[in-house]
Amino acid sequence: MEFLVMSVRRSDAFTPDEFAAAGPAGGARVRELHGQGVIRRIWHRADSIGACFLLESSDAEAAAAAVASLPMARDGMSDFTVVALVLYRGFSAG
Repeated sequence: MEFLVMSVRRSDAFTPDEFAAAGPAGGARVRELHGQGVIRRIWHRADSIGACFLLESSDAEAAAAAVASLPMARDGMSDFTVVALVLYRGFSAG
């Protein structure tokens, strides 16, 4: 299954220095998940301070566990929205 994950930093609760300190561990975990094929693509958001990524997992529970393993999620530094995706039927032949 594929999931769209959107995050927004909790800038109201954490300082820029705290985000900077969390960056290396967060980047390392994203690289691990990417290497495992869990995170397929990732982007910075243009509309807010956060990220948006395409995640692949066996089910919603596994997707939630992958997101929870991110330091920014674990430490409550970002809010995450996880949306399950289904194929767009407009491209099917029938």
